[in-house]
Amino acid sequence: MLLEETERLNQIVTRFLEFTRDAGKQQDDEPRFCRVENVVNKIQQLFSHQLAQQNIELRCSFNDPEISVKIQESHLRQILMNLLLNSIEAIGKNGWLQIEAQEESDGIIKIIVSDSGYGIPPEIAGRVFDPFFTTKDTGAGLGLAIVERIIASHQGTIQLAEDPSTNARFEIRLPKADKILK
Repeated sequence: MLLEETERLNQIVTRFLEFTRDAGKQQDDEPRFCRVENVVNKIQQLFSHQLAQQNIELRCSFNDPEISVKIQESHLRQILMNLLLNSIEAIGKNGWLQIEAQEESDGIIKIIVSDSGYGIPPEIAGRVFDPFFTTKDTGAGLGLAIVERIIASHQGTIQLAEDPSTNARFEIRLPKADKILK
């Protein structure tokens, strides 16, 4: 028990330090843009065992499989992994997760992450991006705050859909990349 608590505290301190550093800071050795479908495919492989164990279907929909955004792949992967982990926890067993990507008319790519979980109660919906806000017994409350910070550092936005009580639906908007990656 002592070892478990020590590990939990270590994770909280690590997350806190990550949050206080420049979230979304550019890594010089990584391209400044990525293809959304490539990142989603990697995440799908990473989570395939856990999704199968919990009988959760991951649905993906792209109006154009070539959609690329102005963000490093590692940052988009961290964003989507944080959202998916929250969704998996909310669903428990027997449900679905959906990731959609579509180009909007103003050179913005909208990525939607939604699930069949229990939703986010309206009374806390406005606080989900606040640092250290959590409804979990073991959470540090930094996941969504870090996600929001990374997205903002790439001139993007994230918001919780208007009716979060039915299920969770996050909409991310990022600038479209000038380059298309294969």
